[in-house]
Amino acid sequence: PVPASGSVSTNGAVPVTTDRQTIEALRISGDGKWLVFDSDREGVMQIFRMPLAGGAIERLTRDSNPSFAPWPSPDGSEVAYHAIIGGHRRIYVVAAGGGKAVPLSPGTTPDERNAAWSPDGRRIVWGNFSLRRQELRITTRDDQGRWSMPAALALPGGRLALAWADRGTALIGVDSTGHFGVQPADGGTFRPFAAPAMNLRELLAEWNSGMAVSSDGRTGYLVRRGALPRSARVTAISLGDGSVRDVIRFDEPGRAHSSASSGVAEYAGWLYFTLSDFQSDIWVAAVTALAK
Repeated sequence: PVPASGSVSTNGAVPVTTDRQTIEALRISGDGKWLVFDSDREGVMQIFRMPLAGGAIERLTRDSNPSFAPWPSPDGSEVAYHAIIGGHRRIYVVAAGGGKAVPLSPGTTPDERNAAWSPDGRRIVWGNFSLRRQELRITTRDDQGRWSMPAALALPGGRLALAWADRGTALIGVDSTGHFGVQPADGGTFRPFAAPAMNLRELLAEWNSGMAVSSDGRTGYLVRRGALPRSARVTAISLGDGSVRDVIRFDEPGRAHSSASSGVAEYAGWLYFTLSDFQSDIWVAAVTALAK
């Protein structure tokens, strides 16, 4: 559970999955029914889901190309994600019940990833990290279900996280002074929170992993790995005043937060995240016909 104050160790965390797999990113559907994640449990990285209350795991994508960073639609019926095709990351949407994936990004730039679905289900925004500075792309679905050609999203307020605010009219960002705030998606004026965010250089180094917003819309969560061993933590940012506090410490020597993962999600007061649980097996072989 999210602590009311201070931070807690991962020592008391309850396992949700126990399979042999690597999970890099995870999200919870808006209705709280599904935990959606990427995994290599069946070989190449693909998108899966399981009931949040526990149950059988379902595979959503079936492709020879690795797929990452799922984001379920608000009603849980679809999932946006990115796949690596010929060395390029491209954005796709697939029905949660399975089916053919629909490409959203044209694939003209090599690194488009981390799709984020708007709360009304009509828009998807993602990052284009192939340029010298981050650029956001956005697409809108019309009443016939067709997605528009992606357009560049103006960033007059500074660097933005891939998380929506203000009921889907704005995105969460941080300006050059280290203040969190909201940037209207139409390119309007950046509105900073009152309190400064944190060390700006450290924040921007970790910003590409994005932010998870709580189910009540009041708090954003970031995974911060830190420079020292066992210094990784989950930081909570109030979306009301910008105040910052650490809520989870990854301080167990044998169960660190995966360096490959940006995964954190919250629902109904519970935080979900990834822990690395390294294990090894010992084998024995009968050796015959040894050379003298």
